[in-house]
Amino acid sequence: MTRMKQTDRHLARQFSNSVRYIDDLLTINNDGLMKKHMNEIYPEELELKHENSECDKSASYLDLQLDVVNDEIVTSLYDKRDDFPFKIVNFPDLSGNIPKHGSYGVFIAQTLRYAKACAKYTHFMDRTLTLKRQLVQQQFEPKVLDRKLQKWMERSEKAVVLKRYGRHIRDIMSDLRGYQKGLK
Repeated sequence: MTRMKQTDRHLARQFSNSVRYIDDLLTINNDGLMKKHMNEIYPEELELKHENSECDKSASYLDLQLDVVNDEIVTSLYDKRDDFPFKIVNFPDLSGNIPKHGSYGVFIAQTLRYAKACAKYTHFMDRTLTLKRQLVQQQFEPKVLDRKLQKWMERSEKAVVLKRYGRHIRDIMSDLRGYQKGLK
């Protein structure tokens, strides 16, 4: 394996917008240099996959989907489990012998994660409604989910991330409850 020269500062600067977490690699404005020099930088034992689209306008990194829209990066959630051809149960199922009260915290924690990751309200709402549907199928009560979410939004400093969507709490709750009609 050949190592790159440490004295090529110009080339090094072109990699300044590159980040790696274990085997996930993201390069921004790198003009294809990572593909060209990847084998000189990383050992062959580390298998790196080029996840972005051919036009370099879309990529997934960790649990984020990054899309360039009108010269702006728009983030949403990416979960590779969504691509699996089978159903995955990854949240508590209240039909089992588990504490019900604390299990509702999953909905709040995931909603916060969605709000932090999704730049657009429609992406946030799609994820939240999908989660709500899944939890209701796993014996969660829709009204309890709504009540806990509304209480969290009214009281929590962390709920400030929802303000990015320019929606009032009552509008967010209305969107969630409107969907509820199809749950039972």
